[in-house]
Amino acid sequence: MPLTGSIRSIEPALGSNETNPIQRHTEADLLRLLTDLRRARALLAKYKAQVHELRCELRAREQLSGQDSATQEAIQGITHDLANMIETIGTAAVMISGDTSQSTPLQQSMEAAIDQTDSLLEALRQASSSNSLLPLEAVDAGNIIEEVIQSAMLSVHAPGIRVNVQTEHLPKILCHAPSFNRCLHNLIWNAVQAMPTTGRLDITGWQKGNEIFIEVSDTGPGIPADMKTKVFSARFTTKRGHQGLGLYVVRSLVKRMGGQIAVSSQPGQGAVFSLIFPIAKVEPIRQGVKKHNLMEAK
Repeated sequence: MPLTGSIRSIEPALGSNETNPIQRHTEADLLRLLTDLRRARALLAKYKAQVHELRCELRAREQLSGQDSATQEAIQGITHDLANMIETIGTAAVMISGDTSQSTPLQQSMEAAIDQTDSLLEALRQASSSNSLLPLEAVDAGNIIEEVIQSAMLSVHAPGIRVNVQTEHLPKILCHAPSFNRCLHNLIWNAVQAMPTTGRLDITGWQKGNEIFIEVSDTGPGIPADMKTKVFSARFTTKRGHQGLGLYVVRSLVKRMGGQIAVSSQPGQGAVFSLIFPIAKVEPIRQGVKKHNLMEAK
């Protein structure tokens, strides 16, 4: 499984010092942009091939006895998220090539997606080699939420959805930053997919005692009562063409970080997913999972 490269190598090509995205592009600028896009697309093709190769290997492993199912599930979840990020980067590349006046903001979103893809690749390497504990640290949840919103390119993929974020002045939480990033990304896309044309996505954070609550809510059709106990199950999905791994990945990662996740919903009134993490102490470096007494989704 030759997952040794890093797509950060295309960052210098995608970077831009322009402050005004709407300006005249010289012939040299357009030629350089075209060259950069060709390199980016070649790199995307390479990673798509690696994801395909990994999935084929996983299918082969599943046919053998004695394999570590937890490791298989972790790798499957990572490849699920990685495929989504590759699609996001590819969309940005196509749009830049079609409208150079939007190149600067799209490049910024693409770079944010590249950062997240690099984190996923590192998680994939770790999951392929071992099932080690997640290192927990003090993390600024507000900053990660901002990064995820930018990398998701919601203005491109979901222009009819209004996004409202209220997470100011939150204490740092104790978690694993890359995994927390993945959780938010999956929850946000789950909400967006529940609102195919228009709607509102709310991300709200607040403190209660020694814990921080992060809620991701949508104005979609909601979750039927008989399905709420199944939404975190592997391979469960009501969406055609989807793998049913997104929410399963979120719940697994949250538990490994010592947090909790819950869902509430009424048919026709949207859904609310709540993440609960402890506030980080002054010396927050540790590994492992901490148990909490609050009720979590089963």
